[in-house]
Amino acid sequence: MGVSADRPEVMERFAREKGGPFAMVGDPEGELIRLYDVIRDSGKAERSTYVIGRDGLIEKTYHAVKAKGHAAKVLADLQSL
Repeated sequence: MGVSADRPEVMERFAREKGGPFAMVGDPEGELIRLYDVIRDSGKAERSTYVIGRDGLIEKTYHAVKAKGHAAKVLADLQSL
């Protein structure tokens, strides 16, 4: 699941246009962003990834994510679960 501070309709459009393999969720009130404690000093959300196991526990965390090569790292983590 991808979460952004954008409005839900913006995220729905993004998901349709990009055709990603997972749900995109808008969090304009910042509820999930606060729960996962990924707010930067600027007030914007930090780009982070959490690998969550089938048991609901966080298995791996990446903070300050850079796009290049990130998907391959996450896929490798998912395959090891």
